[in-house]
Amino acid sequence: MTTRILLSFLLFFNVGYSQTGIDMTIRLLKASKTLSIESIRALNVVDTFYSYGSKGDVYCDTTVQLTKDIFYSIISLSDNFGVCSYYFVVTIDEKNNKAIASKYLDSACDIDFSADHYKLYDHKIISKDSIQVQQTIIYQKKNRVSNDEEENIERKETTDHFVIIRSTGEIL
Repeated sequence: MTTRILLSFLLFFNVGYSQTGIDMTIRLLKASKTLSIESIRALNVVDTFYSYGSKGDVYCDTTVQLTKDIFYSIISLSDNFGVCSYYFVVTIDEKNNKAIASKYLDSACDIDFSADHYKLYDHKIISKDSIQVQQTIIYQKKNRVSNDEEENIERKETTDHFVIIRSTGEIL
């Protein structure tokens, strides 16, 4: 009997704790605030390579309400070395207090300007349900003599792709 009561007590508080945890994560995302990496891990939608390869806080860049119950946030996680930040879109179902999906968008890493070429990424919301992700490859001149990095550029190649978020929270 005592074991049953103790088990019921533990289950009650465990459910209450996890419910409060997701509620707090939802509030922080909707307010575009900083979250702990543990709260993102608890959502269980960001690839563990990134979520467990990250240290420190997670930054919410933007939040967009898709429907009454579904929203998405663009978040960034930094790596353990402080060299890169990785951007993801995460969809949340507020009514059912759960994460639906996530998708890797792009990265922002330190650049080695001594390399022959390097890549830059950018993303922007172009409509309520579409995010444009742009990759630019910058090729440098062979004989770089200027202290101004722009003058050392030979050419740039830019490609775009689009991430679509359905009203159900599905990410394409």
